[in-house]
Amino acid sequence: MSKTYGQGDDCLSATYLPNVSNFCSTNSNFTNVGATNGLTSLPTCWAPTATQDVWFQFIATGTDILLSVNVNGSVGGMIAPNVALYNGSCNLLFELGCSTGVSGVVPTQLYEGALAPGTTYFIRVSSIPSNQGSFVLCANCYTPNSNPGADCGGAAFLCNQNSVSVATLSGGGLDNDEPEPGTCLDVLDYPDEGNSSWFKWTCETSGTLTFDITPINSNDDIDFILYQLSGTDACGSRTPIRCNSSSCLNSVGSTGLNLIDLDIDEWPN
Repeated sequence: MSKTYGQGDDCLSATYLPNVSNFCSTNSNFTNVGATNGLTSLPTCWAPTATQDVWFQFIATGTDILLSVNVNGSVGGMIAPNVALYNGSCNLLFELGCSTGVSGVVPTQLYEGALAPGTTYFIRVSSIPSNQGSFVLCANCYTPNSNPGADCGGAAFLCNQNSVSVATLSGGGLDNDEPEPGTCLDVLDYPDEGNSSWFKWTCETSGTLTFDITPINSNDDIDFILYQLSGTDACGSRTPIRCNSSSCLNSVGSTGLNLIDLDIDEWPN
């Protein structure tokens, strides 16, 4: 059977994208028609039948990326495309994020932060066999404006127990590798913070502590570290006493501390 795709059929043959700053391929330039089953295990959010995958690679020029696979009308014939992002090497890949396409809903998008500029990353696009077709791939790799509260030095001081609303989390700040080695948010040799916000407070009395962190979008996976400070400086000496990077979301996507779960760490996945 002759292969009609114009891009890599697997990680080792991934098509290089030389420019991922506001990049979009031409209409129907890429296709997974004729692609074979990938050698890499499927991403965590894809269906077991999403085997018709094609691969791309790029060198990050910023800390954040937004990927979009469009198949609307004349731009492509694929149905319900899936997309995933990896780092590492083809011999040892690490899934950073994935998104599952929905028939009739276009485009399929995937956002990921905490990229390391100058590092190679891999994009994987797929569908189930009966949904093969052409598609437009768009990628925008950028570094968002620095938000002072995204670094420990800009930690906002909480003076009471009232709810706090954060309009948006944008970027990991000037230092996007603040979580200490050994904590559940530490990623060896890579930035740890994609989009972060720091807060600090002084306990008035001894006792128990509970809190809820609830995203506006229930699909957003929020992680956290709770520190005990030795003083008032959030960047000074501090001890992590709770860490949660689990992606197991409840119906509203919330996380936090309660009086029932007593574990210290929740690791990824």
